[in-house]
Amino acid sequence: MRKLYVAVPADRLRMDPHTGAGRVWESVLARLRELTRLRPLAPRRRLRARSPDVWLIPGHEGPVKVAEPVVALVHGAAWALESAAVRELVPPEYLRRFVAVTEATLGTTDWAIVPSEYARRGLLEAYGLPAERVVTVPHGVDLGVFNPGRRGGRATVAQALGAQRPYVLFASIPSIRQKNLSALREAVAMLAARGLPHALVIAGGLAGGESAEELAAITAELPGAPGRVAWLGQVDDLALAGLMAEADAFCLPSLLESFGLTALEALACGAPVVVSDRGALPEVVGDAGMVAEPDPEALAGALERVLGDAELARELRAAGPKRAADMSWERTAGGWLTVLQRAARASAHSEPSTREA
Repeated sequence: MRKLYVAVPADRLRMDPHTGAGRVWESVLARLRELTRLRPLAPRRRLRARSPDVWLIPGHEGPVKVAEPVVALVHGAAWALESAAVRELVPPEYLRRFVAVTEATLGTTDWAIVPSEYARRGLLEAYGLPAERVVTVPHGVDLGVFNPGRRGGRATVAQALGAQRPYVLFASIPSIRQKNLSALREAVAMLAARGLPHALVIAGGLAGGESAEELAAITAELPGAPGRVAWLGQVDDLALAGLMAEADAFCLPSLLESFGLTALEALACGAPVVVSDRGALPEVVGDAGMVAEPDPEALAGALERVLGDAELARELRAAGPKRAADMSWERTAGGWLTVLQRAARASAHSEPSTREA
């Protein structure tokens, strides 16, 4: 059977895998190469051979001018569901540009792939897109890298702190306000005041442009509990998996989240996971993690339950890998391929049109 000919913008093959978007594109395209005839192309390039069957493009970087059907990956549309929170957390000029470019892309897209039902609801409610053409395909996890057998986390933390200490792990860009590290810092300080010995370990690089005050806030000592914060910066995947597998708890307390990739990776590593009740996070962890409101007191309560109840921690450590086993990148690539095939078939039975940039 002839393989589907899929065109992607060339820059999708050169993304930084340490970013969430980069990890998604790298992981899925690597598998789509085996399932399709995948080629990086410039949208306005005149083709000498036959044209692609379908285009696969990012949904937040503008439309493409092509005659073939277009499928866009849209990471989310939180501004459509939680406009007040988004306006508070995201710089206004950046938000205006981002929304305008996304809307322009959606206006010339045949199908959209989203990573969660939360993201899908945002597109349907805000833009009235045909429901059958907005398809939820959850992101995945590399189970060969992220699994409970990884080690090295405790040794890394001991070296950073100068002493052995159990720890709560946060893995994301710490300076991004929506990730809500400040609330987690307060929560861990509350736990320390209640006599728990745990440190807060932060794994994640910088967004760029942070002020000196923002950088100092990341590593500031917890009130009344010195020597309890370690910021490791950006770490590679094997080191991150080791940190997750040996963490006493993993916490992602985001105020906005259209998926939450590190929460899924932590589940795969068998870490007891605590997430906020916002966005897609409850959808991602399901019954395999704990969900709390994203304020310090609620986060402290959820973490205290996990850290103080050995049986609950064991149950969560067992439940996480089972849930993650159903969310591989192979499954994600298969879901994307199904949407690409639908778009190509639908186009074959309709009149051709040109999508303007």
